[in-house]
Amino acid sequence: MGVDEKFSYFHPELWCGEVLTAVICNKNNTVGRFHKPFQGYDQHDAHEFLIKFMDWLRDDLNKVQHKVPPMKEQNHDGIPDYIAAEKVEEDLRRRDQSVIFASFHGLHRSSIECGTCKNRSLTFEPFSILTLSFPSNGRCSLRDMLNHYYKDSNIEYTCSKCKKMRNCVRKTDIWKLPPLLIIHLNRFEHDVLMRKKQNYVEFPLENLDLSPYIRMNNNRYSNFDLYGISNHYGTMDGGHYTAFCKSSRTHNWYKFDDHEVYELSRENVKSSAAYILFYETKQLAAKLNI
Repeated sequence: MGVDEKFSYFHPELWCGEVLTAVICNKNNTVGRFHKPFQGYDQHDAHEFLIKFMDWLRDDLNKVQHKVPPMKEQNHDGIPDYIAAEKVEEDLRRRDQSVIFASFHGLHRSSIECGTCKNRSLTFEPFSILTLSFPSNGRCSLRDMLNHYYKDSNIEYTCSKCKKMRNCVRKTDIWKLPPLLIIHLNRFEHDVLMRKKQNYVEFPLENLDLSPYIRMNNNRYSNFDLYGISNHYGTMDGGHYTAFCKSSRTHNWYKFDDHEVYELSRENVKSSAAYILFYETKQLAAKLNI
């Protein structure tokens, strides 16, 4: 039985307090069988686990079962951006036809422009989790972190046309957003010392508007509502995880804390422990009647 089938049994039971303890034990045993470092009850990074878990689900649910050669290095000289993006997306679809790809994967557009000859190097990169760094050591907002991530930067780069190291401008923006958006607040970031950033981040429960960062016209998704949070309490040396989840049936928030599940007020959803934010597009929320 694959991870997808195992998860299909666990998911409904996570909302049932009567069997939650058994569900947690079974989950740990199952995950440990697929990846030995996750065996037992030692604390692991939720972001690392999420990446691994999504990879498992994608592999189990991918309709493409035959081997596909690696993607070639991108070269979009003389090609309009929208055609270049279509070529990359077509190549990605040849490799991944899973519900995970369709639900969670977006596309970034990155360009580097030479300051001397104005030659522009273009690439499109898929993403399933948007990892944001902190712009300062104090209180900030999710908008501040997004502005920091998508701001232009000056770099030294070997221009493909000049064949020399030049001063260049690197730009990154969103070409396509998925219906389910995962945002990772990078609290465990390497600087001089490896330590956890305890900053409070202000983020919206509804109406996260990402249209300022989108460069493709008629993007299907741009406005999102929050439906889940993974929280980390503690430091690098030890801590505790909880999850806040919004029910599609009751419209209420609930806190999952080890074997306990109880209702949570909207006022207590935001905290400095927020680590991974789970958003869904407005269209999907309306379809689920949230």
